[in-house]
Amino acid sequence: MHKRLILNSATNIATFVTNLAVTFVMAPLMVKILGDRNYGIWDTMLGICGYMGVLDLGVGPAIVTLVAKAAAGGDARQVRKIFNSALIALTVAGLLSFTALVLASRFTSTILKITPQETGDLPLLFVIFGINLLLFFPGTAFTAYLLGLQRHYYLNTLRTLLSVAQAFVTYAILVHPSRYHLTQLAMVQVGSYSLLIGLVALLILVKERSIAVSPREADRSTLKQLYGFGLNSTMLMAAARIREQSMPLVITQTIGLAMVPYYSIPARLLGYAWGFASAISFPITPVYGTLDAQGRARQKVDTWIELSRWIQMFQLYMAVHVLFLGKAFVALWMGVPYAEGGKWVLYLLSVNLMVDAISPNSIKYLLGVGRHKKPARMLLLFSVLCVIAAVLLMPGRTVAVLAAVLLATGVVNTLYLLKAVCKDLGISPAQHLRCTFLPLVMPVAATGLTLFALQRFLASDSYFLLAGQGCLGTLCYGILVWFFVLKQNERAMIARRCWDFLALIRGGRKELQS
Repeated sequence: MHKRLILNSATNIATFVTNLAVTFVMAPLMVKILGDRNYGIWDTMLGICGYMGVLDLGVGPAIVTLVAKAAAGGDARQVRKIFNSALIALTVAGLLSFTALVLASRFTSTILKITPQETGDLPLLFVIFGINLLLFFPGTAFTAYLLGLQRHYYLNTLRTLLSVAQAFVTYAILVHPSRYHLTQLAMVQVGSYSLLIGLVALLILVKERSIAVSPREADRSTLKQLYGFGLNSTMLMAAARIREQSMPLVITQTIGLAMVPYYSIPARLLGYAWGFASAISFPITPVYGTLDAQGRARQKVDTWIELSRWIQMFQLYMAVHVLFLGKAFVALWMGVPYAEGGKWVLYLLSVNLMVDAISPNSIKYLLGVGRHKKPARMLLLFSVLCVIAAVLLMPGRTVAVLAAVLLATGVVNTLYLLKAVCKDLGISPAQHLRCTFLPLVMPVAATGLTLFALQRFLASDSYFLLAGQGCLGTLCYGILVWFFVLKQNERAMIARRCWDFLALIRGGRKELQS
């Protein structure tokens, strides 16, 4: 299990780095060619599709957990029932989402708050996104099945390759003058996802001989089990979607489409910072499910503590660097107007990322052990209140108001989830903080002061200079974590792994020379 967890995490990180590189190259090009208005439409459409994702009623996360538990018990027949029952449920969700977006296409001007004369081919854009969702939902049955078996590396490899291919096609479309860039980009998404699901399905059906697409394997009791678990997962997913995907819609309806990029660009940068930590922790949901199913309570607590520590190290590292270097990076990457217009979004969401690091594993743990019913309801309530507050406070103000509302909601969410997880594990929140978060406060504070001084006294008007400041901040953080956070056996393990890696490189060089 340990080797597979490392492999899954490594491929998650590789996929994340690839997506980050693609975004770094493509995002400025998209904003420049599409313009603020069309880029705002693109982000708003992504937000609408995020809302549609709730229609799976949590079946996707349910597949991951239930397949992990059934596979751990060696019940191949139950695994087949879960897969085929979920496939039927998700196909229905895909049809519903497609129908919803086709109907929404008739109200394009109202949803995007533009005049009927400005709609052009935008109704078609709704339909194409609907087709994408029609494919996405059934495809989730295949991808979630792989995740439940903890074979993330297959999925990650395909996603990485397709992400690079999609970037080349997108570039070719953008550099060619056209009035229909948005619909063309949406069609590329449909093609890319179709290829991904086709390859994943082929891989599963060829490699997993015990699995086949067979509606006869589905049954009512399994569907009830999926929805029973999934409805609570839906509330968790809906809470996140409502809180995050609503913001472009709120901006569109209150201060206009052209202001969306000033929120979405810094928010996306923070999303990638969060994604770096998430890439490490993503494979652990089925691990918690397996440990819980086997009744290994002590190992479950130890796994929670150790994984939280490592994720916090990376998440706080990313947060403090984005907080102090993010504005300068956005100025170089997207332009000074976006850096100035979105700086408070950047600052507040960076602090939110630090707050989230207090308990970075909570939702994955609760999903894994299947005890997320009450927390899901509470988080959904918090998210609804967050959106209501944003709608009431936003008119006549700047996008920073949305970030402030998100920060306040993030604090409440984190504290509530920490209490819920610690209660289930049988440990106190204070014990969790002593073992995980508190030892990292000093390295984060010292690194923040270092980066602040570098920004104040040194120029950062090139990627090279900004990278130099980042390296100095990394060195400061790394040294302090090494001496004041890591345990002696962890330092010995890291040193041994580095030594083995260097020995491997030296051995490879000798072979090449001979």
